[in-house]
Amino acid sequence: MTFRNPNAAFRAKIVLDKLTDYGLTIPEIARRLGNRVSEKTLRRWRNAKSSPVNSQNITHLERLLSRVEKERLKQ
Repeated sequence: MTFRNPNAAFRAKIVLDKLTDYGLTIPEIARRLGNRVSEKTLRRWRNAKSSPVNSQNITHLERLLSRVEKERLKQ
């Protein structure tokens, strides 16, 4: 499989793996992203079946990860 932007595919997978390691589910991640990305798309990214086309979606994922990490530090 060839991706338009292999770096985006790698970044999305890493961030999604970290978020699920923190206990978030794919539906919860979609909800916390304001449903800007569907659950189905998030699953495809996590399984490396496709890559994000819109770079802002990666930015939103990374911001969510940052918020989750800060929440975990407060506990």
